[in-house]
Amino acid sequence: LDKATDHTGESSVAILFCPITSRFETDISAALSDTAGKTYLQRHKVIVVAMHHTFDPDYTLPNSRVAMAPIALLVDCLFYEGEGLLRCDRNKKAYQAVRKEVITRYTLFSLKNEKSALWAWTSHTGHGNLLLCMCMTIKFD
Repeated sequence: LDKATDHTGESSVAILFCPITSRFETDISAALSDTAGKTYLQRHKVIVVAMHHTFDPDYTLPNSRVAMAPIALLVDCLFYEGEGLLRCDRNKKAYQAVRKEVITRYTLFSLKNEKSALWAWTSHTGHGNLLLCMCMTIKFD
């Protein structure tokens, strides 16, 4: 992303999309370190979406977890370059978990059945394809 618009004052939730390129814990820790100085992390918990690159929708993930203070929820998603998110049960469950977390904790949002995602706030850091998003309407098919 070339431009970022800061609407953090209107946000109640931060969603961090983190590609897993080396070790799970290392990548999540690095992603959170890259965003640690941001004021929204001081006010809000973060939902972390760990993005695993694979062409296999039945890919078995290692059973590693990370427990860090700013994380409210951590989910795993499978994607493939050029294809985007894979159509699989893991991604469907991840979407449902994020949706439930947002609806349960953050009454500001109403997630609608839309085909596209609307990001009111996005920022791209220099760390891989790390993407931090706030204020969203999201739907995975």
